[in-house]
Formats: sequence, C-alpha cells, structure tokens
Amino acid sequence: MKPLKNLVVDPAIQADTLNFLEFLLKKVIDDACRDEERQWFHFSLESALKDMEDEPLVYSEADLKEHFQ
Repeated sequence: MKPLKNLVVDPAIQADTLNFLEFLLKKVIDDACRDEERQWFHFSLESALKDMEDEPLVYSEADLKEHFQ
C-alpha cells in the first residue's frame, strides 16, 4: 500500500474529498453547538423553575376565559 502523500489523485476526486471532509467537520461542530445550547436551555429552565413547586397556586380553572379540549 502506498503512503497517501505519494498517491497521484485526480483533482476532481481531491475536491470531492475536501468537500466531504468540510461537511463532516461542520456536522461535528454543529452537533457540539446544539449539545451546548441544549445544556444551557435545561440549565436556564431549571434555574427559572427553582423553588416554584412550593409556591401557592395563584390561578384556578375558574379564572380561564377559554377552555380547550
């Protein structure tokens, strides 16, 4: 098997390979960003709702103007 640096490859194949590698890199970066956004979303939601389960209910169903089924 020849080392990669010694291979003679068609420039079109090189361009396709580079495009594919750029696609994979973008996907990895996007997935990492989505994971970080998801973690921040959960953190902010938990922070916003912290200690709310102990608060008394202010409204009841009688306060609703419209009822949905």
